[in-house]
Amino acid sequence: MEFIKKNIWLVIGGALGLVLLIVACVYLFLHIRQYVADTASADEQQDRLVQLEGRKPGPTEENVRLVSDNAVVLETYLKKITEVLQRNQVEPRKITQPVDFNSFLRATIDYMNEAVKKQGLLLPAKFDYGFRTYYSEGHLPAVGDVPRLTAQVQLVRALVDVLRKSKVAEISVIERQVFEKGSTPATADGEGRGRDSATLATALYPLDPPDAQGLYTREHVMLTLRIRDEFLAGLLNALACGGTADSARLFAVVTHVNIEGVGLPKSVAAEAGAAVAPPDGVAVSNAEKPPEQKKREERIVAGIENATVQLGVDVYRFANENREKAKP
Repeated sequence: MEFIKKNIWLVIGGALGLVLLIVACVYLFLHIRQYVADTASADEQQDRLVQLEGRKPGPTEENVRLVSDNAVVLETYLKKITEVLQRNQVEPRKITQPVDFNSFLRATIDYMNEAVKKQGLLLPAKFDYGFRTYYSEGHLPAVGDVPRLTAQVQLVRALVDVLRKSKVAEISVIERQVFEKGSTPATADGEGRGRDSATLATALYPLDPPDAQGLYTREHVMLTLRIRDEFLAGLLNALACGGTADSARLFAVVTHVNIEGVGLPKSVAAEAGAAVAPPDGVAVSNAEKPPEQKKREERIVAGIENATVQLGVDVYRFANENREKAKP
């Protein structure tokens, strides 16, 4: 104790020095450990970089082989699907001259008129099936429009075959997609409803049909029919199931349906609601009295009259292996 008392400052200095030495050792140990970790990480990244630089650019042979195998599988699957879709579809006749087209159109319309006459299906007078410019007016189409017009004639014939088999009572309007330059949609019967159909067809459908890289073409047809409502479901099913016509099988999609009951009697509720109650104290004559309650058989209106049905139909054709570009 005598020594400590005599050398107190020396002891304090030694203690402080020892503490600082311990702190320095701890600090040095932490930095050494951090340095070792950073060096190891840098070496690992360097090795990864060297490894990546040593590889050849581009996909590996295994990936190329896998993609090639998948391409073969998809091509085979597409070919099978296309063969199924093309089976018994409408194949366009090879007509190139406008005069030949007009002869073919007239012969086809004569066939359809005779067929619907045997079926008892009603048509407007001088019905042209949407080809008034060439059938009724006798104009010749442009040479470049002949192939697609020929396909439209064949598609309309196939649709008429389906309509005949579906017990349609009357065909009022057939409005095809008018694509010819300078032409306007023609009315089928010259009446106002024909013009309305042409306007609606133009509004619903674009001028040019979509073409998925030459895989298919699509034609739009607007039909106005009269049919018993009990047969309407059969007509829609025939179109949805690819209704088989006499000459070909159609791939048709119904895109628009509008049903109107023309000439059907009003319901009792509507007639009663339309009657206006007279003021108090005013006598009501027999002519102004609400109609009496009708019997049940008189109130049934479904199926009594033919309904007027407007159908928008997309008819697809699938190109063969030579990829018919822009020509249905």
